[in-house]
Amino acid sequence: MSMFRLSLLLVVAPGLVASWGLMLFAGKVQGDEDRMTVSDLKSDERVIFFPVAAHRIPNEDVWEATVRAWVFEPSDDSLRRRSLIELLKIAWVSAEGDQEKKILEERIRPFLVDNERGKRVVVRVGDKHWPLDPTESNGLSTGVIRLPDSLVAREAREGVISFQAVLASDDQREFRGSLHLIDAEGISVISDIDDTIRDSQVLDKRELLRNSFLRPFKPVEGMSPLYRKWAEQHGARFHFVSASPWQFYEPLEEMRQSASFPRATFHLRPFRYKDPTSVFTLLDSQQHKIDAIEALLRAFPKRQFILVGDTGEKDPEVYGELYRRHSSRIVKIYLRNVSKDKRESGRYSQALAEAPSEAWELFTDPSQVTWPIASPN
Repeated sequence: MSMFRLSLLLVVAPGLVASWGLMLFAGKVQGDEDRMTVSDLKSDERVIFFPVAAHRIPNEDVWEATVRAWVFEPSDDSLRRRSLIELLKIAWVSAEGDQEKKILEERIRPFLVDNERGKRVVVRVGDKHWPLDPTESNGLSTGVIRLPDSLVAREAREGVISFQAVLASDDQREFRGSLHLIDAEGISVISDIDDTIRDSQVLDKRELLRNSFLRPFKPVEGMSPLYRKWAEQHGARFHFVSASPWQFYEPLEEMRQSASFPRATFHLRPFRYKDPTSVFTLLDSQQHKIDAIEALLRAFPKRQFILVGDTGEKDPEVYGELYRRHSSRIVKIYLRNVSKDKRESGRYSQALAEAPSEAWELFTDPSQVTWPIASPN
């Protein structure tokens, strides 16, 4: 293997799966439109809305949320398709059998789309409409919307508000998204995805790629019952913060539903396969993850947080740094021990140096993980 092909493999192939994070886009507050507006989507263009959190603005009787949308045109570009498949082959990953070939085609398709720039998406909740900012070159758009309490009271279902894109009258398609209404106070669980709730096998890059591109996404056994218990018995709300790309959102959401994980907001990482500069951003997933969690801490200054991750990559270091900054707000750190390191390992003594021993815990069996907050007498 040439040094160029080896370098490409080491930088790009693992990064497509395991080194993604969240990029939050600053959106201007969009006023409610008095006149009817529609999204300027062509019939061959799609929009995907990612589930986001909404918070109540004190003393204003409104809820605020930053809607995130991705607009693209599906494409079967044969050159890009072949180059991506060739990249996977360089990593000794190739589809065998009809099922793997079918899954491969489904998984690589989102990486081959034509992202649409300058598109205006209009969203509707009830009878209210808001235009988002025009999409960027990566097809992503954001817009901060504010919903009056009266509208929230009418439209909310089990703490979630559904919204949809406003399309032309002759366009019968539906593109829907969700806003999760998060109270000012309470407990939020920030959870990693790969090897925390999805069996990814990050430590084995070949298996990681096969699990990500050739096989159905498989949940980590025992994590869904644990999270459901926390949601049902303690009212916990969930945020999935991961280094995975937004292109994996749909299969991740399908896994969440099929495994009966609680509803959650997703905070993944943008990526443009045809943009060479994005390769270098993959190398700093740790900072992207810190930024994503910091944004949640800022959005909900009175809530307390439980951080759940694994020992496969950088969760101990990320969570240790966040605990150093926000020890009064982080109730507990749980780390699924996939690396099999001992608690006394020098890695943990360094990464979690400022977290007392009772503030963090390694586990292998989710059924043994307990709720960290004592019930009032």
